[in-house]
Amino acid sequence: MIVLKKNKLAIYSPNIGAPSETFIKRHICDINPGRTVAITNNVLDAANRTWTVDCPVYQVNDALVYMRRLPRFVRKRLPDNRAIQKDVSGIKTFLKKHDVSVLLGQYLNDSWPFVWLAQKCGVRFYAHAHGYDLSMDFSKELWRKRYVDYAQ
Repeated sequence: MIVLKKNKLAIYSPNIGAPSETFIKRHICDINPGRTVAITNNVLDAANRTWTVDCPVYQVNDALVYMRRLPRFVRKRLPDNRAIQKDVSGIKTFLKKHDVSVLLGQYLNDSWPFVWLAQKCGVRFYAHAHGYDLSMDFSKELWRKRYVDYAQ
């Protein structure tokens, strides 16, 4: 187990409670116990989740959640604006309140807007790639360009 004794850690995950993502629960609970907070787009309702976490959780109020509900042909026509994709002021306030100095993003495609946000907040950012985000998304030109941002 890795423990970041002096640093507080935030872990971004698109969902809290997804049955196929128990490894994310392990990251939240075990990497830096008692010094980790979570940021998510969605906390699954009790009937659909198989796990939960015992730490502060910030649920993002963002346009991206709404946009994902729109049909794909509509989403493709909308402008890509990182500033509206995330609840920037709410997340910044949450990170500051919990004295977070390190942010770990789950899935490269979902956590990509946090590269920019972490820079604005002066927080070190790391991303955890899984499978689809590398194998499928990396074949798309848009994501090849965006993944370059992770080198920052």
